[in-house]
Amino acid sequence: MGAASVERFADVPRVAAVGCGLWGQNIVRNLAELGALSAVCDINLDVAAEFSHRYSVPARTLAEILDDQACDGVAVASPAVMHVKHAGAALRAGKHVFVEKPLALTASDGHALAYLAKNERRILMVGHLLQYHPLVRKLFDLVHGGHLGDVKHISCNRLHVGRVRKEENVIWSLAPHDISVILTILGELPKQVSVKATNILDPDIADIASIHMHFASGLTTQINVSWLNPYKEQRLTVLGSKASVVFDDGAEWDDRLTIYDRQTKPGGARPWKKRSDGERVLVTRQEPLREECSHFLDSILTGVTPRTDAIEALGVLAVLDAATRSLKSGNAESV
Repeated sequence: MGAASVERFADVPRVAAVGCGLWGQNIVRNLAELGALSAVCDINLDVAAEFSHRYSVPARTLAEILDDQACDGVAVASPAVMHVKHAGAALRAGKHVFVEKPLALTASDGHALAYLAKNERRILMVGHLLQYHPLVRKLFDLVHGGHLGDVKHISCNRLHVGRVRKEENVIWSLAPHDISVILTILGELPKQVSVKATNILDPDIADIASIHMHFASGLTTQINVSWLNPYKEQRLTVLGSKASVVFDDGAEWDDRLTIYDRQTKPGGARPWKKRSDGERVLVTRQEPLREECSHFLDSILTGVTPRTDAIEALGVLAVLDAATRSLKSGNAESV
């Protein structure tokens, strides 16, 4: 494959990509197209060489990247078990860091990285991708603009046949995106989290799970995750007192966000609800990862705290930590 022509811009930060795997290669592509990619790094030297050639940037070791004074930031897309090591090393080297979710595999490690970033005065941004999805941003506007009335319940399904991981279970692998969205919608952490899970392929790793969050207001949410489902489903539903909205990330773009007006009227001994036909909510199509990478570059340039900073990520980790404890105890656990 011939080398791609990547234009460099003087005012764009220089960012090295660490990890060029199934998802990392998408980060590499976006950084290159934004004119920010300065180097690539992967434990598989053949993979690193391929992307080095494709985007006309050097393939370097992590140590070489961290020693490069011209490198402003590092995008970490290595396996989750390596996030703390790689992100921590980059922060200590004075680099701004974008790290894929989850930030860490324990809450304590996440707090350590957040403290390190604050101490080094460097950006630490976490890849909670849905926060940068134009349709999810519109969903936030609908909720916070009062179009749904009071939020009564949120449910999420993230199901597919995916790559089974050994370093984390299905909760840590798939649920962070939806947890991040739910916490943003509600603006608070739950009081308790309870989990029911099934281990099929490995007795020590959950493949299917249902995560329930219980909030002080009495509101509950549910997230269903599986990497063994025979079909792909990525759907989030917010049920409100006046209307409901559905985000279906597997549909065609113009069909992905739909709002349903609901009107409760008395009818005999029981109230009944009139359900209108759904109304599509149209938003200009943009690649969420492109928006996310651009946001990281803007944060480096301006010093403005990123939308998914360490504090936001620590809230997600707090829920994941409680979910892990619930998985072990079989009971609801406090956050």
